[in-house]
Amino acid sequence: MPDTKPPKTWVDYSHEVSLSRSPIVRLTLMGCSFIFLTLGVIGVFLPILPTTPFVLLAALCYARSSVRFYNWLMNHPWFGAHLRRWVETKSLTLRTKVVAISMIALTLTPTTIWLVPLPAIK
Repeated sequence: MPDTKPPKTWVDYSHEVSLSRSPIVRLTLMGCSFIFLTLGVIGVFLPILPTTPFVLLAALCYARSSVRFYNWLMNHPWFGAHLRRWVETKSLTLRTKVVAISMIALTLTPTTIWLVPLPAIK
């Protein structure tokens, strides 16, 4: 089982990067990656917005547009371990899955109880 702790030192992941040849495509991907990463960070604090797909999309865009930002994201203290695990095994840890499902349940249960007016739908 891969280690999910952040690395002690900075690791170079440039061998995983395949830059697009077109500067326009790279610039577009860079802009998209900033948007996806921003949405992912917002999703950390808002349970209704998913974090994982946005961070994965940001990593994909960075891998095609910027070695520097891809390395930064893969070495990030919050997101790096999850991204490295995804790259290695194409899966998330059981703890990550349990936390995600628990947060969805904790968010939807009070919303359903307080905001849904029809008892049959509750």
